[in-house]
Amino acid sequence: MDMFKNIDPELLYKMIYISLLLALILALPGVLVLLAIYYSTDNLILAAVIGFSIHFVTLAFSPRISKALIKFFG
Repeated sequence: MDMFKNIDPELLYKMIYISLLLALILALPGVLVLLAIYYSTDNLILAAVIGFSIHFVTLAFSPRISKALIKFFG
């Protein structure tokens, strides 16, 4: 555990913020769309297909989102 003693706490905070925001950006849109479509139409299959497709679209853009967050907090 000696290798972690020299890490700057500010760097750890930035890593935590970026990871948390990236997880929220990637997960919430798909889940919110899934729930909104399910509760408005009562069609679980339609909601799952649209929610998962939005989730996969956000996953496709995850490198760009990650770079933007790193640039913003850097």
